[in-house]
Amino acid sequence: MRRVTYKDGYIYKSYSRQDLLDPIEIIENRIKIINHFDESIPGLLNTIITEEENSYVYRQKYCKQQKKQFYEEADFSGLLETLTYFQQIGFVHGDLNRKNIFWTKEGFKILDYEPSLYQLKNGKKQFMITKPYFSKEEVKRGEISFLTDKIAFYYFILRINGGFSNRNLVELTKTFNHQVVLGMCEKDFGQLNYKTILTVAFENS
Repeated sequence: MRRVTYKDGYIYKSYSRQDLLDPIEIIENRIKIINHFDESIPGLLNTIITEEENSYVYRQKYCKQQKKQFYEEADFSGLLETLTYFQQIGFVHGDLNRKNIFWTKEGFKILDYEPSLYQLKNGKKQFMITKPYFSKEEVKRGEISFLTDKIAFYYFILRINGGFSNRNLVELTKTFNHQVVLGMCEKDFGQLNYKTILTVAFENS
């Protein structure tokens, strides 16, 4: 079970070690990557995860969501740099959606770098993803990769620019047929870089 608190401009989360279900070597590697993020990358927030006796304590700089009526492609430059950086260092976020990407005075910021993408939450074993923004095939195989991040990023752009309604969301959640929205199969979509995904999403918004 996670406990969340706020103090001195930071958000703290405490994870029970037994609730993190990925192999320990994967968890330790993710934590190492998170603790050594390049802080010059514009979309990142200062984050440190420390290990205690039976838990991990997650500390991330708190940021406040700003309101913006419409986004232009240029607004995403820092976010593109960040997602490209993630791919270069082999870090899969897993849950790129509106609750985890905030528009701030400094541009988009990505929140919530989970120490394990597979956890016990509310008594259920589950991936730390949000329906329907993931690859159905990946979940079937029991893995989450950059394909899920790319799919989620595409829908994030559609959602914040009004190109994907709640009704569309309900229908997609029933079928998980991303090809209808993406215009191509998941495998081909996964070959696109983030800049191309941004361009395609704006064309479809």
